[in-house]
Amino acid sequence: MDLTATQRQHIQLRVDEGARLLDRERPTWHVDLRQSIDADSPLDMARCEQCVLGKLEGDYDEAMTTLFPKLSGPEQEEKAIELGFTLPGYLRNSPDPFLTHDAWRYLGWCWLAKL
Repeated sequence: MDLTATQRQHIQLRVDEGARLLDRERPTWHVDLRQSIDADSPLDMARCEQCVLGKLEGDYDEAMTTLFPKLSGPEQEEKAIELGFTLPGYLRNSPDPFLTHDAWRYLGWCWLAKL
């Protein structure tokens, strides 16, 4: 199954929010992220070290703690979903592996489009 237009739109809107946050909190994120991506180290939103926050801060979890020190556990996860740093559970844990793969790939494309 492919992502629906609504699912793609929700992912894009969340990435837009995340990019606005990074614009405020780390104005050079575009340059830093662009410099961290190459053939040996591609952007891979499904991997904590290769996702946007992992590439910017070295580790997804550390980056979330730095950005949102007062949040933890489920609250932090919900914030990450709201900002397009990860996928909602229904896509991340879909019984359809092709849908999950497409969702991670689309999330990455949305972030790359911001560069």
